[in-house]
Amino acid sequence: MLKESGTMLLYVRGKNYRSIGMEQTISFVANTDKSHSSILKKENNLNILPVISIYGENATGKTNLLKFIKTLVDIINGKIEIEKAYEPCKFYKGEETTFEIVFSKNGIKYFYKLSYTAEEIKEEALYYYPNGKISKIFYKKDGSYSFGNSFDSSLVQYATNISKNSCFLNVLSTFLGNKIESLNNVIDFFKNDFIFINLDEDLHTMEKIKDILKANEEKNKIIKEFIEYFYRYMDVGIKNIKYNILSQDFIENTKIKVKEILENKELNEKELLEIFLEKDNRIYLVYETKDGELEIPIEEESEGIKQILYLGVSLAEALYYNKIVVFDKLEVGFHPLLARKIVELFLSEKNRAQLLFTAHNTTLLDLNLFRRDQIYFTNRSPKTGFKTIIQSLGQIPGVRKSTDIEKAYLEGRYSEV
Repeated sequence: MLKESGTMLLYVRGKNYRSIGMEQTISFVANTDKSHSSILKKENNLNILPVISIYGENATGKTNLLKFIKTLVDIINGKIEIEKAYEPCKFYKGEETTFEIVFSKNGIKYFYKLSYTAEEIKEEALYYYPNGKISKIFYKKDGSYSFGNSFDSSLVQYATNISKNSCFLNVLSTFLGNKIESLNNVIDFFKNDFIFINLDEDLHTMEKIKDILKANEEKNKIIKEFIEYFYRYMDVGIKNIKYNILSQDFIENTKIKVKEILENKELNEKELLEIFLEKDNRIYLVYETKDGELEIPIEEESEGIKQILYLGVSLAEALYYNKIVVFDKLEVGFHPLLARKIVELFLSEKNRAQLLFTAHNTTLLDLNLFRRDQIYFTNRSPKTGFKTIIQSLGQIPGVRKSTDIEKAYLEGRYSEV
């Protein structure tokens, strides 16, 4: 049973970032299309899409549409300064880069906006809808702050002596702690609800994966089943994975035994502990051979086999905790049928995780799999002023449910959206 979560991404907008000039929007709010209605998730009286795919020719800005989301998240989490985050579109005359995002967390809808140059935050706004009506948390414009009535006394103290290039939401995240529940939702959303894959960010290290597998028994079981499915689907002979989690009691009892052995051995305590504990603290892949099962430590496997483990843990964690996966080049490292299976898992009614991905794998361009508002196309050409333009298939007139989207795309019918 996957965990319930009240987190849903509704839409994101970006302007003047890399190849993106004019404002471009990716909306997870479903249109009136009645097809595949069972996949839609209910949130704040809206029908929300669990998956959106982005297609387009090379160099049309697909990856930039995902990177602007990561850049926004990194600014808020203090991972990047605005000077480095400022990458304006060379073909756009505007100065400021602007991001907007709307999401729902624990039943409350939020709107956040950030506009900046290399030198300063020009505008920053955070609003929420506690009773279905918009209400201000804070608004900053050219260094001047204002606050909603419910937040003035608690937030005004943090607005003093802030440098012009500081993100106020990051300041609140750093110093406010968990004192205000409605702000906790926002801070937790940006800090914990995104998983980025193939966007200049390392996936889990082996030690991090071990920590995840130790987290709790239910999650451990789901992640193992998910990864085992991946390996079986690849048909490389891997039957399952094993990871023996050490209990604290076992560790303490082992230490006692080690001290007893030390009286008659020349090895020191650390060396003996490594001997006792090494096997139990390693991840093994179990192969089915003609001579029976063979266990191979993951450290001795190929990089491709390890990559499946890294990706599998990330995707399983997203499905378990209903997170938002932003995945550039979904098909990289996966068989096309496995990529389709990943999409189907996010489309399942059993969870509320979301997936936003780019791909070249045209076999996923299938209206038996997707609704028309789940497929986006990018274009960047002299006709667009060399700026990235994005449009969903649901916005293109004359596209019938019976249309062979893959064939039409390969024929270039959607190359000039």
